[in-house]
Amino acid sequence: MTHPIRPLRCPLWRMLTIRYQREPFSGEGARLHGGRWNPPGVAALYLGTDHATAIAEFYQSLARPGTLAPYRLDATAIADLTDGRGGACDDNVARAMAAP
Repeated sequence: MTHPIRPLRCPLWRMLTIRYQREPFSGEGARLHGGRWNPPGVAALYLGTDHATAIAEFYQSLARPGTLAPYRLDATAIADLTDGRGGACDDNVARAMAAP
């Protein structure tokens, strides 16, 4: 299946632990422990499209306190993996989104 490629420019948010607040682009915590979308050994940044989502994701599993950091995405080519209604575009994406 071919996914549409689109530009995406928007503000994003991320909560940082004290340990990583001086390295906001490192992805080191995700590299060490893995995450929803990356296995251990692969760095990743987990960003929310609003600050409430970033805060909720952070407090779900990480130690407090944290620092809310703004980011600005300016990408020329992002694969759109949604069906246009907020759902996954195919079964593979749906399974990945449901994975722990």
